[in-house]
Amino acid sequence: ILCDLSPNSGLGHYSRMKCLSFSLEKLNIEPIYIFESTHKKFLKNLKINRKIIYYNKKNKPIENINTLSKKNKISSIIVDSYKVNYSWEKELKKHGFFLIAIDDHLKKHCADIVFTNKPKRESKFLNTKDQTWFMGPEYTIVSDFKRRNNDYKKIKNILLHAGGSGLFNLIKDFTLSTIRLVNKYDVTVSILCPNKKSEEIIKKIILKTKIKKKLNIIPYTDNLLSEMKNYNVIAGPSGTSTFETILAGSFPFTVQLKNDGRDSMRSWHNIGHLMHLS
Repeated sequence: ILCDLSPNSGLGHYSRMKCLSFSLEKLNIEPIYIFESTHKKFLKNLKINRKIIYYNKKNKPIENINTLSKKNKISSIIVDSYKVNYSWEKELKKHGFFLIAIDDHLKKHCADIVFTNKPKRESKFLNTKDQTWFMGPEYTIVSDFKRRNNDYKKIKNILLHAGGSGLFNLIKDFTLSTIRLVNKYDVTVSILCPNKKSEEIIKKIILKTKIKKKLNIIPYTDNLLSEMKNYNVIAGPSGTSTFETILAGSFPFTVQLKNDGRDSMRSWHNIGHLMHLS
């Protein structure tokens, strides 16, 4: 599994690959993660309980990945990365790997199989003898939660987040409005700050308000997805967490983080999402 995981990329790619890893293990397939060696210290703090191999991105990365993969008897690679472009996929294919790409932007791929949660009506590419696309919300990679009924008239707990990178600076108005709810209503707001930078941004935003109650600042937790059911509302950028929230039975209130093609209203509506701000 070749996926983005760094202080800059956030945790979204790893979160869904972690979900996929559980399914692979049920099939007696060992998931081996391939990460950049420059992020070794950051990754060790996350305590990933799976086999990891590190490649050198600065010095012939494809050759490095190929050597390490052959050494570890890897024949197939799942790519969930915005950094791995078409030319990387093409080079990996030349080395004989079977490639599976996870797509969020409907970009051109060289992979054998491509999975995307975008609906078929948005398709840009046709299936060929060398490439198959699986499209639709049913191909969203999320944890296996059981949906539950929720009485939204009794909202008490709200979780506020800004994605895996904690980019609250890109959604300041949304963040400020959500925090002010604790003064207007009898609710508790918990704020997920996965790094020091996000915590600093939140503290600056809080200074602009006259909050009477204490806000719960939550650091990165590896079990966050399974804890989503403890919140009535989960407010933050659209993404993998949107699908997790719906399946957890909580109410996702989302906002656009960046206009980069990832937002797919049709996919969300098909599985029950109700409110998104563009």
